[in-house]
Amino acid sequence: MRILFITPGSGDKSYCGNCYRDALYARSLERAGNDVVLMPLYLPVGEFVSKRQSPIFFSATAFYVACKIFRGRRIPRLLEEILNSRPMLKIAASMSGTTSSSGMERMTLAMIDGENEAFNEQAELLVDWITNHYQPHVVHISSSLLIGIAKYLKNMIKAKMVCSIQDEEIWIDELKKPWDKLAWQKIGENARFVDTFVTTSNYYRRYIATKVPLIKDVEVVYPGVELPAFAGVQYPDNPTIGFFNRMSRANGLGDLVDAFISLKKKGTIPNLKLKLAGGYSGEDDRFIKELRKQLKPYACCVEFVEGYELARHEDFMNTITVLCVPIRYNEAASIYLIEAMAGGKPVVQPARGSFEEIVGAGGVLYAEGELARALERILSDSALYKECSQAAKILALARYDESKVAARLEQIYATK
Repeated sequence: MRILFITPGSGDKSYCGNCYRDALYARSLERAGNDVVLMPLYLPVGEFVSKRQSPIFFSATAFYVACKIFRGRRIPRLLEEILNSRPMLKIAASMSGTTSSSGMERMTLAMIDGENEAFNEQAELLVDWITNHYQPHVVHISSSLLIGIAKYLKNMIKAKMVCSIQDEEIWIDELKKPWDKLAWQKIGENARFVDTFVTTSNYYRRYIATKVPLIKDVEVVYPGVELPAFAGVQYPDNPTIGFFNRMSRANGLGDLVDAFISLKKKGTIPNLKLKLAGGYSGEDDRFIKELRKQLKPYACCVEFVEGYELARHEDFMNTITVLCVPIRYNEAASIYLIEAMAGGKPVVQPARGSFEEIVGAGGVLYAEGELARALERILSDSALYKECSQAAKILALARYDESKVAARLEQIYATK
């Protein structure tokens, strides 16, 4: 089966859940014998995702300027060539990683609605490349934030249109009014151009049904990982709490640091360590500096892993005892939890969003304000730890094996 994945490049400076999900989907389908090509939008993506890639479309430089400065009109050809040059894309990648939609209203709506001149110009180039280089059986679009592409492609090429939908509200609900309401409205209107929507949990399928009732035919495909890569379980000499996500306030890193300091002061977990990874961008710099200052009295017990590499997740999981990413919002699914569980590492998460569904008995869920107590419980009760560890491995084997995920996607793609 020929499958084209259309996915945003993020610059790879920090962990991006949707980007990583797409990478794992593409890789699992390739390993299952499918012909997969990845089409990056905005910025390049690494070869870990797929070695077979198209050129970049809707570049983060020229398309942004067209929407922001030229209000959706085409920009002069010479300016476009300069903005799309390799040095300019490299600069854009070095500044990437924003999670704020502020100032991105017009660009967001262009990708959802697919109606302005700048969008149509790029969409024409995209169709031309597909027609001349790759005729897919399936086009899988990364997010409903890109649903305008499905609208444009639907009558241009003969392929099944599949669209992932996951955590769009994090971006859309921070748009200025009335852009936020308009974005959801246009996603609903353009849902008819998608044959099947795919999401990563039953929790999110229920959520999106209330948010956008016009979205129908939503299939659940849990993320899957290469289980053998995480099977060689190793444990650190000292109890170590791990954090693996973008290092930001919204992802709860400040809350975890507070809980860690509380436990160090209490002294009930001897030689307790904290290891933080996942990268961060420029907008997180001040926050990270504040945390380093807060953790200075415990510097010998804390490790900040500098940089971020998409292909090194398993190395991190082998150096921790438990994983905890106490995010402050509801999340559709969490691949970082699945990777920890695949290695038999219990997770400690807030009792919200999809966590009960994703974690099962493979960890401890806690109520608001109970993070430190939950960490203390899993790290001091060896019987509980062993029970959660075993349950985590069993659930990962039953549900999160990449071969099962590939088979489920193939089933969805083949359904008329």
